Amino acid sequence: MKYLGWIIVVALAAVLGVFAIHNHQAISLDLWPLPVGEVKVAAFVLVLVAAFVGFVLGGLCAWIGGAAARRASREKARALSATRRELEETRARLPAPPARA
Repeated sequence: MKYLGWIIVVALAAVLGVFAIHNHQAISLDLWPLPVGEVKVAAFVLVLVAAFVGFVLGGLCAWIGGAAARRASREKARALSATRRELEETRARLPAPPARA
């Protein structure tokens, strides 16, 4: 499994490298509401930044969407722990079983 992960990382790095080499031309980016004006950036930088922002926002949405499941899991873990404590207390109060002859 470890080697498969490295193979995927190397392949992805190779694809990104080829993409960067073939898309190095400058693109004019107008940041209209900001007082910066036009900014010249390489095409691959713009695409990779947009992909990274999308990746982060998607992860954030998934994390927020899983909040209810994480909360339910914590509540069930607490209930299970309380039930196990109660079971141990009950077993401690029971008399010892008679010895077999």
